[in-house]
Amino acid sequence: MKIPSEIPWLSFFQAEPQLLDEDAPYYYNQVKYEFTNGNHEKFIMTMTPSYSELKLEVFNSDTKELLGLLDLKNVEAIEILGDRKEEKRIMITSPYGVIKIDLAPKYKIFINQLLVD
Repeated sequence: MKIPSEIPWLSFFQAEPQLLDEDAPYYYNQVKYEFTNGNHEKFIMTMTPSYSELKLEVFNSDTKELLGLLDLKNVEAIEILGDRKEEKRIMITSPYGVIKIDLAPKYKIFINQLLVD
């Protein structure tokens, strides 16, 4: 799985990751980031790059209601498209499609399916 290094993620989430194993290298670790936007939406993103796995949970931070859940396997790449306070956007690529997700200012998801023969 092709992903940005740890430094761009620090900027994107404005937080240190929670690592499953403090001694394992970043790419071979399970990495969890938490982020809350100005719209009271809390994001928990868990990546295991060496297994090409990504899980994204989105909650209303006031009511704790689950707003969205993506649990993806076979992720080919994750790219940061926007990293400003007023715009946080990522793109996830898999063999089956492309997913663009806005984390700020408000949670939005866009899915484009790829034709696979």
